[in-house]
Order: sequence, then C-alpha cells, then structure tokens
Amino acid sequence: MVPLARSSGALTLVCVPYAGGRPGVFVPLARGLDGVDVLAVQLPGHGARLREKPLTSVAAIVPGLAAAVAEQVRGPYIVLGHSMGGLVGVELVRALQEERGPEHFIVSACRAPSELEQGQNWYRLPDDDLVAALVSLGADPVPLAIQELRDFALPVLRADLEVVESFDCGVRPKLRCPVTAISGTEDPDAMPELMLDWEREAGGGFRTKAISGGHFLLEERPAEMLHAVRDVLDGC
Repeated sequence: MVPLARSSGALTLVCVPYAGGRPGVFVPLARGLDGVDVLAVQLPGHGARLREKPLTSVAAIVPGLAAAVAEQVRGPYIVLGHSMGGLVGVELVRALQEERGPEHFIVSACRAPSELEQGQNWYRLPDDDLVAALVSLGADPVPLAIQELRDFALPVLRADLEVVESFDCGVRPKLRCPVTAISGTEDPDAMPELMLDWEREAGGGFRTKAISGGHFLLEERPAEMLHAVRDVLDGC
C-alpha cells in the first residue's frame, strides 16, 4: 500500500491499478481529492517490488491485500479498481466485508465478471502479437517498440493478464456496499453495455457513469475521472 495523499479527513480511497500499472497512475487523481487519504496498491513485481515474482491469480493476491488494507486503513474507506484492478477489487471487497467492508466500490474500464471472455489467453500470445493486442486496446506503442523496455514490461503484463483470464466467474455473494461502474464510450474491451452487468454484483445499490474516452481513462480523461470519483466520495 503506497500513500499518495495524506489528509486529516476521515475517508480513505484504496486504488487498485490495471495490468502492468504502478501506484503512480493514480497520482493525478490523488492530487485532485481534498480531504481524502489515498492509498494505491503495489503488487509483487510492480514498481518498487519489481524484484519479487508477480502473482498470477486473484486468489493469490486477495488474502495478503485484504490483510494490508485491514491493517493500514482506519475509519471508512472506498475501493476503486481500474481494468484488472476491478476484478481484484471486487474480490477484495468480498473478503473485507465479512469484518469491515468499504462504503462503496468503484469499478472502471472492467467488464462485469458475467461478461468476461472465456478462453481468451492474451498472456500466452507471442510477444509481437501481445504488443499488437495491447496497442489495439489503447496502450502507448512507443515504449513497447523499445526492446529493452519490452523485455522488462511483458513478463509483468503476462502475469497480470493471467490474473484476468483465470478469474473464476462462478456465482458469489453480492457486495453489501453500493457499486458505481465507470466506462469509456470508446473502450474496445469494456464498453458501457458490458459494464451494466456489474449490477449483478451489487447488493447495496448500483449506478453507471459513461465518460467520453477509451480504456485508459485515468490518463486520457483525468479531469472527468476525478469528477466521477469525487461525486461518489461526496455521497459517502
């Protein structure tokens, strides 16, 4: 858990990044939120933990992450998960709600579990095909064209994609907190209509928010993402 913003406010925002993402992707969001503690998840193999072996399943990630949240977060909190972080986030909320769950779960750019494509194995693609698939999703092609950066990034991306593609879509208890699903209108992977089924996971209320943009809304539309997140926080 990496602190991005410290405040005397009573509310904490716990942010779970997308595949290959580091805590820093949430810095613009953290800077725009006054009166909120912001913590970002840093998984093994990412950021300052790059020497550690990446985890390859939600089941491997959630127990340690839930323990970290329970230890470090005092008072009410909200969980935000973007793309892969949405799948990690929903199971994190389920694990935490038995003791002290969040006030709200925000999921962005992540299709609902019932809409996940079964049998998709991007993590097994040859390097060039994987890079092409990532670029088609909206990833910046420039770093991925540099062999040294590609050699560094692709193993972590493969591990994270395996997290997504091995996700167990079986029926689970509903979340006890409200859910807000944020989608990009031009997202080729998590189109707004594919986000609607997040309502199946919500036992405490559900709403959606569509933003003009693609898959990487945190970078493409930071002001709009900030507005959408702040709207949820103001209601808590």
